[in-house]
Amino acid sequence: RIADEIDTYNAAAHAICGSHGVAFVDVTGLSRQYAGDAAMLIDDGLHPSAAMYAEWTRLALPVAVGLLSDT
Repeated sequence: RIADEIDTYNAAAHAICGSHGVAFVDVTGLSRQYAGDAAMLIDDGLHPSAAMYAEWTRLALPVAVGLLSDT
C-alpha cells in the first residue's frame, strides 16, 4: 500500500512540476532497486546513507547539467 501511495504522489509531483517547467527526478525506482542493501541506509535502517545519496546524485546530475546548459 505504501509503495502505491508513493507512486501516486510521485506521479502527481511529476505532473505538477511538468506544468510549471520544473525538472523532476524520480529516485524511487533506484531506492527500490537497493532496498535490500544495508549499505544504502544509515545505522537506523531507515534513512539513506551517503552511498544512496551518491546514487541519487548520479541520477540527478545529468538533469541538472542539462538545465544549466540550456542558455
